[in-house]
Amino acid sequence: MNSQVVERAAELLPPLIPAEFTRVGTVIFGTKSKRTIAWLLEASDEMEAAARELSALNPDGRGDRWTPHLTIGLRLPRDVVPDYLAALDELEQPRSFTAVTAAYWRPEPQILQVIGGKDA
Repeated sequence: MNSQVVERAAELLPPLIPAEFTRVGTVIFGTKSKRTIAWLLEASDEMEAAARELSALNPDGRGDRWTPHLTIGLRLPRDVVPDYLAALDELEQPRSFTAVTAAYWRPEPQILQVIGGKDA
């Protein structure tokens, strides 16, 4: 994300943290040989509005669309997805989550910039 989006996130997110998310289902993202499995989450109206604004500001994003989710399987080969889902069904899965920190991770310099919540 560019610096304008990160700066706006630093304005929008701190009052919303801690934030509650509720797991409402499982989704599978991807259309080629690799799939990502995630828990579909619901967020507060305020968090959803903030996320949509940030997404719209992001020149590399998809406009003001946001699908709140928690990735639990990344870039999985398509043929292992059914077994992965079956294994998840055997686990006790949490129903809700509390985000206590909002942060921006820059992988190249490996810098975590906390922008709201705990340790901000």
